[in-house]
Amino acid sequence: MKAIGNTSSGKSVLAAYPFHGGKFSDWTVKDHHEAAALHRKIAQTDIPTNRSMHQDAARWHEDDARRIQALAEKLGLVSRAVGNKGRQHATRRASSRQLDRDISEVLSKKSGARVHATRIAYRLKLTPSELRAIEFARGRYAWPDMLSAHATEDGSVAFSESEMWQWTDDVDSDDAPFPLAAPALAAKLQRFYDERV
Repeated sequence: MKAIGNTSSGKSVLAAYPFHGGKFSDWTVKDHHEAAALHRKIAQTDIPTNRSMHQDAARWHEDDARRIQALAEKLGLVSRAVGNKGRQHATRRASSRQLDRDISEVLSKKSGARVHATRIAYRLKLTPSELRAIEFARGRYAWPDMLSAHATEDGSVAFSESEMWQWTDDVDSDDAPFPLAAPALAAKLQRFYDERV
């Protein structure tokens, strides 16, 4: 996937957010904000068919930035450093495994009992052609957006319990089940949908 630029810390920003494959473990809030700004800038000059892709990517990067910042501040997991101009910035984001451990530790201290962090509850494996179909339908209907955002390069999709409920709500918001999906993909997605507790 083509890179459209880099953040000031040297992170490559790919043309389509999902093709990062969720590999943002060392991205900071600042990296995500810079990537969102780059996508917005490209959207202004790119061909019309690519504009929504860049606008979606900008929105997802901003969502990631907000998620990291809110979680870090809420749980006190990220220390803050003050620069020369008095501006604060967050340190690097922990890996997902480390973040799970840190969240469990903070929650157990607050409640006095051992609490497990949210874990992945639902998994789906997509083929390369299914990934292309999802990318094609993304932005046109609600059902492919979360799949695209959570899919890794090898086609693995993992949802937590709350993400699964959000995705099924997205599916229900479309006029028909899985529009633009080929029958085999629609059947596969319906089975995944039916796994919801």
